[in-house]
Amino acid sequence: MSDVDATDNPLAALWLAMAEIAMARATWTPKVLAWLKVVERAMEADTKMISCTRDDKTPIDVPSITEYQHPCRNTIDDLRREINDLKDALSTRLDLLTEEIAKSNRSTAAPQEVEESGPVQPQPLVVGSFSTTDVRPWDEPRHQTSKYLPFAQSYTSPPHLFLGLNSLDIDCRTNIRVMSDITDITTEGFRLNVKSWCDTILYSSRVGWIELPPNNQYGRFSTEDDSPSLKPRTKKSRRITFSPPFDRPPRVVVALSSLDIQAGKNCRVVLRATSIENDGFVIHIDTWGDSVLHMAKADWFAYPADSTDIIEGIFTVQDPNGKKRNHIGTVDFVGKLSKIPNVFVGINMLDVGCEANLRISAFVESITATGMTWHIDTWADTLLFGAGISYVCV
Repeated sequence: MSDVDATDNPLAALWLAMAEIAMARATWTPKVLAWLKVVERAMEADTKMISCTRDDKTPIDVPSITEYQHPCRNTIDDLRREINDLKDALSTRLDLLTEEIAKSNRSTAAPQEVEESGPVQPQPLVVGSFSTTDVRPWDEPRHQTSKYLPFAQSYTSPPHLFLGLNSLDIDCRTNIRVMSDITDITTEGFRLNVKSWCDTILYSSRVGWIELPPNNQYGRFSTEDDSPSLKPRTKKSRRITFSPPFDRPPRVVVALSSLDIQAGKNCRVVLRATSIENDGFVIHIDTWGDSVLHMAKADWFAYPADSTDIIEGIFTVQDPNGKKRNHIGTVDFVGKLSKIPNVFVGINMLDVGCEANLRISAFVESITATGMTWHIDTWADTLLFGAGISYVCV
């Protein structure tokens, strides 16, 4: 890699920073931070065009751009996106280094004596939530926003992570594309990623999760398992088999974890679990009207119907005019719980107009041992014709 004077050539410095990240060298962090400051200074000066130069400082003419690994970014918006991606990479790298140091410290600590105990009790389910605004402002959209999250309790093997989107703010001018997934999962923690792709502008999103110990039955169904995104269908389903089967038909929870739906048509998608039996059930991801659903993913998990430490259900709203901003209701726990629960919330149905950005936020508040209040809200000029939410109290 050649040495480049970043003060004279900020875009070349940006390229070098990207290459440095790709090489994952241990000494790259100070360089990248310095280069980011240089490029940000150029942006703050309202630079409309940044010329590209070779290492010998001779100008690069436009036809010769194809000689280089990275195409020339000529606009401030393009540079801003590159900088945001670099910041994400910095955050990811630093999180991983921090976790490696923590693991090293734990492995070198003096061993503790283990006391004898009785039979192992089932681990409780843990609920959590992550918002992209925990990492960045809503008005600095990125294609990927991630955060490393340590587990609140220890596991002998990595748990399953049941995911559900519960808040979205996405530009309506391009396809609604959003994906939540898990990487770098260990017994200590995991990285939660919220992604968009192509030309989608994802302003913000929030994802809820439930940590399910490995003995729980969990899965993820994608419409792409049966047909590619370029051949969309209005109805897709699959028979899911439980292994092992339950003694009696269990309860099944489903939530939306990823979505790709065509712009210019209303965003309509609904998830359902039907034909629930001891040995399995049928999961559905459907759309209707003129909506074009390219891809959707649904997380599911099943638990015994006679469980006394879990309460789950669905609440839905409908508004023919789509202009109501706040939908509010209550759930009664009286006689069902002995403590204040932690609550997971995940979308299972959307019907949103295409004329304005997709904006929805589902959450709960005023949680007690006897009940809670739920919300499905929108804002600005969004038309929210309908929505459905799955909730789980543990």
